[in-house]
Amino acid sequence: MVKVYSVKIENLEYNICDALPFLSEERKYRIKKMRQTSDQIRSIVAETMIRLLIMREYNIKNKKIRLSFNDYGKPFLEGVPNFNFNLSHSGSYILCSTSKHPVGIDVEKVNHINLDVAKHFFTKEEIAFINKADTGIRVERFYSIWTAKESYIKFLGRGLSVPLTSFGIKIDNNSISISNEEFNQKKHFPCYFKSYDKFDKYKVTLCSKSHNQPDAIYEIEYNKLFEEFMKLVYRN
Repeated sequence: MVKVYSVKIENLEYNICDALPFLSEERKYRIKKMRQTSDQIRSIVAETMIRLLIMREYNIKNKKIRLSFNDYGKPFLEGVPNFNFNLSHSGSYILCSTSKHPVGIDVEKVNHINLDVAKHFFTKEEIAFINKADTGIRVERFYSIWTAKESYIKFLGRGLSVPLTSFGIKIDNNSISISNEEFNQKKHFPCYFKSYDKFDKYKVTLCSKSHNQPDAIYEIEYNKLFEEFMKLVYRN
């Protein structure tokens, strides 16, 4: 079964740097290169979140958790082949999806943007889908397509070796699918999409091999995340 978790960064009571020594060396290196404090916070929360979920699910000690990356940069848990996960963050939210099969998730804060950017990443059919909507809905449609595309790319685990323009997203009555006219789906895994509108001014789309997708997102309160994480770290 696919599961989706979220953490909202707010009301910080715990010093997030306390968790830093218990994260991977790769994460520490990436955090040091980040200039914005907000990016550092999101990065720490993201790995803390997945480590907590692994400790919960598999009772693996934190020091035994080995997070690696495939050739395209998608992370995976060494030694547990039936555990797949994907992380995404934007604005105040960090999301994580887990499954026994490949999974991808994307969250984006809905901002006012120049829709001409779609010409560089979207198919002609996708652009037409955006433009035929009323002006006030076009930005929403843009982010619906964008998060679906990103979640699919992450589901495949092949990064941008699969160009965003090489396949199309079809949205019909809230149903999301790959457009066969734009992409030969037989070359890739069949997949299912689900969109979530739980968070105001954010778009979230899940892509998974399983059609058994959750209707709800399990929310983990920010401070409780770190409290439980640190307890498990020191207990083990």
